[in-house]
Amino acid sequence: MQQSQGKEVLVTVSIMLATIMQVLDTTIANVALPHMQGSLSASMDQITWVLTSYIVASAIMTLPVGYLSRRFGRRKLFLWSVAGFTLSSMFCGQANNLNEMIFWRLAQGVFGASPCWHWRWLPCRCYWTAANTWTGLKRGKSSSMR
Repeated sequence: MQQSQGKEVLVTVSIMLATIMQVLDTTIANVALPHMQGSLSASMDQITWVLTSYIVASAIMTLPVGYLSRRFGRRKLFLWSVAGFTLSSMFCGQANNLNEMIFWRLAQGVFGASPCWHWRWLPCRCYWTAANTWTGLKRGKSSSMR
C-alpha cells in the first residue's frame, strides 16, 4: 500500500513539473524575444520564427500523439518527451545563430506536444492522468495539488 502511494505521488509530481516546464518555456521565450533578437542579430520578421516554429511543431504533433501513446504507452512517451524537451531546451540555450535557435525550438515543439498533447490541453490531460493514477477519495487531494 505504501509503495503504491509512493508511485502515485511520483506521478503527480511529474505531471506538475511537466506543466511548469512547458508553461515556463512559453513565457520565457516571449519575454526573451527582444534579447534574442539583439544577440542573434535578427530582424523582427526573422525572430518571430523562434515562436512560430514551436507553435507549428506543437500543432502538427497534436494529432499523432494519441497514436504514439497507444503504440508505445503513455509512460514511455511521457519520459521520452520530457527528455527530448529538456535536451532541446539546453541546445536552445547554446544556439549561436538564428537557424540553430529555430531548429531547437522546432524540436521543443515536437517534444513539448507529446507529454500533454498541446499546452492548451495540458490541464485536461494532467487531470485525466491524475484521475487514472489516484483512486477513491485521494483523487480530490491530488486535484487540489495541481
